[in-house]
Amino acid sequence: MVNEVIGPWETEEDETPPDVQSPDIQAPSIDDAITDYFTYLTGFIPTPDQAGMLKSIIHYDRVEASAGRQSGKTLTASVATMYLAYEFDVPLRILMISPQDNQVYAYMRGFFRGEHREEFTKDLVGSKSVQNIVPLTGFQLGDGTQVKVCGVTERDIRGFPADVVIIDEAALVSNQSILTAMGNLSGEASKLILLSTPVHNPLINTPGEPKFMKWLRDPDYKVFHWSSADLPWHNKRLLDIKRKEFTPAHWASEVLGREPTDDEVSNSGDVIGEVIFTTVPVTRRR
Repeated sequence: MVNEVIGPWETEEDETPPDVQSPDIQAPSIDDAITDYFTYLTGFIPTPDQAGMLKSIIHYDRVEASAGRQSGKTLTASVATMYLAYEFDVPLRILMISPQDNQVYAYMRGFFRGEHREEFTKDLVGSKSVQNIVPLTGFQLGDGTQVKVCGVTERDIRGFPADVVIIDEAALVSNQSILTAMGNLSGEASKLILLSTPVHNPLINTPGEPKFMKWLRDPDYKVFHWSSADLPWHNKRLLDIKRKEFTPAHWASEVLGREPTDDEVSNSGDVIGEVIFTTVPVTRRR
């Protein structure tokens, strides 16, 4: 399911985006360039959902992908970061935020140490040895492009002006940190890209609702949903076990990659426990 968004280029007469979305970022001549780049980097063909999400970052300023566990979200975010850094004709400042930044680091190390390492390292600022390049916290290119990879605290995020902010597992990132990251965006080409497995907290209408969950229902965002159950690398037998053991709300969010319905929440046997343990602080006895 995709929430169609009217972009700044669209009118009732012409709904075709131009080659150039804004003066700051020049889009490739064909959208397939970014999906081809996914295969170039990883050796895999992106799923239709991954391809759709990757293409959307060319033409939209605000994009969300809501997907099940182990569905390639962090890999997709990492490929998008490398594509924006290396394939655009203008230098960009890219802020990549993730609560599992160690996984992002692993992908980055793989890209820089893989078969294309000479291409990726030749323009790095401060590079001394191809074999020793491990951009744990990001990298800078000779044309001025900067990539910062960081965790999710406000201290991690502050102080880096960005053209593009990519937030991995955004449902697990605090609203304040997300707003801080948005505050870092500047320029006409500012893009905010969020990927996550949705949460199944039943208190979805409280002031503490994650921004990621709220924006899934915002028509100003281009939203993608994809399910882990449809992916070939998931064992069908294990999926059957999960279907049996998970509550309806857990199955909807963790596997199907969507926000649970009210009925699924009410039919989940652990709702009371979730309410207690996610909203009431525990005071230890002395």
